[in-house]
Amino acid sequence: MTVNTEKQLVVLMHGIAQPRIIMSGLAEFMEDSGYAVLNLSYPSTDKTIDRLTGEIHKKLVHHDAFNAFDQIHFVTHSMGGLVARAYIERHRPPNLGRVVMMGPPNKGSEVADLLKDIWFYKAFFGPAGQELTTESRAPYGDHPVDFELGVIAGTSAVMSMFGPASVGPNDGLVTVESTKLPGMADHMTVPAAHAFIMNNPAARRGILSFLKDGHFPKLH
Repeated sequence: MTVNTEKQLVVLMHGIAQPRIIMSGLAEFMEDSGYAVLNLSYPSTDKTIDRLTGEIHKKLVHHDAFNAFDQIHFVTHSMGGLVARAYIERHRPPNLGRVVMMGPPNKGSEVADLLKDIWFYKAFFGPAGQELTTESRAPYGDHPVDFELGVIAGTSAVMSMFGPASVGPNDGLVTVESTKLPGMADHMTVPAAHAFIMNNPAARRGILSFLKDGHFPKLH
C-alpha cells in the first residue's frame, strides 16, 4: 500500500516492561509503507505515567519532531497508549496527526487489580504498574479524547491471566471493553493475544487505514 506520507512521522511506543525491539517489525512495516518512524524507548517501569511524559518530550525535541515533520502520528501498544494520551494532554504537538492504540488498558486491567499488591509485581512494574488498575484508571476512562483516535483490541486470550469468571472478550491481559474511550473515532478487534497485536496482519492494515483516512477498514 503506497500513500503520500512525505514529512509524516510515526512515533511507536511500547508497553510497560517491554524493550522497543518488540515494535521493530511494525517499525519496518511502517517504513516500507512510506512513513518516517521513531521507535521510542523509555523507562516504563521507573516512573509514573505523568513523569514518563517528560521523557517522551525530551526525545521528540531531540528528534526535532515538531519542526521537521508536517504531522506526528502515535501508534502505541498496551500502556504506551496511556503514556501517549497523557503526553498529548500535557505537551500536545502543534502538528499532531492521528493516534492508534493497540490493547490499551484505558479503563484499567483486572489483571493489575489481582496482582498489584504482590511484591514481585510492584518490584518489576514499578510506579506505573500501580496505575494500571481499574480503580486507578477509572477517572481517565470516562474522560473523552479530543484528538483522532483509533483503538485496536485483541480477542485471543492465549494463556489468559483472567480467572474463571467471564469478563467478556479479551486478549489475555486487557478486555475489549477496557480498551474503549469516549470520543474515539473508530474501534476494531483482531484475533490476537496481547503481546502480539502489533504483528497481526489485520491490525497493521488497520493502522495504515486509520492514519490515512481516519477509520479502520470496513468489513463487507
